[in-house]
Amino acid sequence: MKREPVSRRLSRRFRPYSDGLQGAFGAFLRRPPSEVFMITAMVFVLLSFVLNMFGLGKWAVYASILSIVFFVLGLALSLAGRHSPGYRKRWRGRELHYDSYGPSIWSHVRNWLRRHRR
Repeated sequence: MKREPVSRRLSRRFRPYSDGLQGAFGAFLRRPPSEVFMITAMVFVLLSFVLNMFGLGKWAVYASILSIVFFVLGLALSLAGRHSPGYRKRWRGRELHYDSYGPSIWSHVRNWLRRHRR
């Protein structure tokens, strides 16, 4: 009976972990780009704190500069995306139509004020 190679045994043993990491990384990349940039900025902030704790201040400065750059990029993409012509408000994959739910509370208040002014 032939023995199974070590590489195959290791790959079989670590397959659930590698599949989980691949799924998590894939889910991370399926997010909108603005969220990816914001999360990356937070990771760089944490990295800069850790680097500073270990006395690597020069690298911590670079990590904090990168975190600021990614934060500004994420914020810019978030704001620019809402003002683009094809932007539609969505929640859980469905498009939102606020006017189809009837008049808003502000229109109720405005109508009430108009009636009571007379």
